[in-house]
Parts: sequence; structure tokens; C-alpha cells
Amino acid sequence: LLGSGPTLQIAYAYEVAAGIRVATSADGGLTFTQLDTFGGSGAHLPSVFLRQGPSSVQADVLFLAAAACGTELHHARWTDFPASVREDFRVTQATMTPTPSLPGRPIWNGGHTPPLSFGWRIQQVSWLGYDATLDGDQIVVAVDEVTFDAAYCCYGASFGAPSGRFEVNGQAAQNSSQGGTPPLAPGMTEPLPPVDPAHAHQLALLRLR
Repeated sequence: LLGSGPTLQIAYAYEVAAGIRVATSADGGLTFTQLDTFGGSGAHLPSVFLRQGPSSVQADVLFLAAAACGTELHHARWTDFPASVREDFRVTQATMTPTPSLPGRPIWNGGHTPPLSFGWRIQQVSWLGYDATLDGDQIVVAVDEVTFDAAYCCYGASFGAPSGRFEVNGQAAQNSSQGGTPPLAPGMTEPLPPVDPAHAHQLALLRLR
């Protein structure tokens, strides 16, 4: 929402089969205009923001999109909403890189499977893994990127597991069913320990202008 009264400007984003769609109103919700669908099939979890600039209104939509190697956070922007041409950005990039061969595993008859030599490391945004809010004239985004090590065997069936454990402030995160989640940087003023790249989950804080 932006403004008030009969000229209140409204914008909301929602999911459709072909991607993300935005509807907007410049008359307090009396009438709405739908913009072109974007993001592609499977795009989901949109967040929309309106910001008043010196001479125009800027609109930003953040959403999760399915890419070739996994889930990514994407950003659509109108610098003069809704008249300007939409600009599309990739905030994060999902990657898939080969990993060293994994040793074979024991099987029921006392033997071992061959080494798993088709391993891949996949880095992507985790399930529902972002949140965003306005801070003044900037959008602050928290993104949870997760890394998996996967191997392909047994006629192409895939097996994967997180490459590490999720830790916050140096302490292993508790399962929510076992007493809730530990605090994450209380007040955002306390110093944090160095990031351990071996952890499966990495939290990034971004500012979009």
C-alpha cells in the first residue's frame, strides 16, 4: 500500500500456473489492472513492495523461481510503476558442481558397492528460504542457502544428504518440536563468529536499493 484515501495505490502479487502475476489499483481498490505474468512455471512465494521516489513510484517483487540447478531468489522491478518496462534480476544463483568420489558402502551379503563416482554438490535457496521487509527506502532480504551433496547410483536413483549441520552462533540449532529455535543474533548488535563454509545452511542478509 502507498498513500491514503481515494488515491491510495495498491499492489499485490500472487501465483498462477505460468508464474507470478501482479494486480494494481490507483483508486483505493475500486478498480484493478493485471500486469503481464512473469517468472515462469513454478515461481512462487512473491513479496511486493511500493516505494515513492522523487518523481515516480517504484515497485519491486521478490519471488522464488525454479532454475536448471535448483531454486533461486529472483527480483522484478518497475522504476515507474506500472508504466515502465519491467526489469528482471537474479539475486541468487543455484549451482551444481562435481564432488570427489565417495567410498563404497557395505551391503547385505558382506560385500561393498562400487565407489560413487557421480557425485554432485547442489547449492540453492532452501524451501521457503527467504524473507524481506522495507527499511526506510531499502529492501532488506534474509536468504537461507542450503548445500547438498548428492550421488547417483542404483540405475540412476538419486540419494542426497546435507553436507553439514545448521548452527546458529556456534550452537547446533534445535528442532522446533524439541523446544523451539535458538536466538539468531539478538538485537543484530552482538558480534557473530566467523562463517563456517562446511555448514549446510548459510544465512545471507542483503539490501536492495
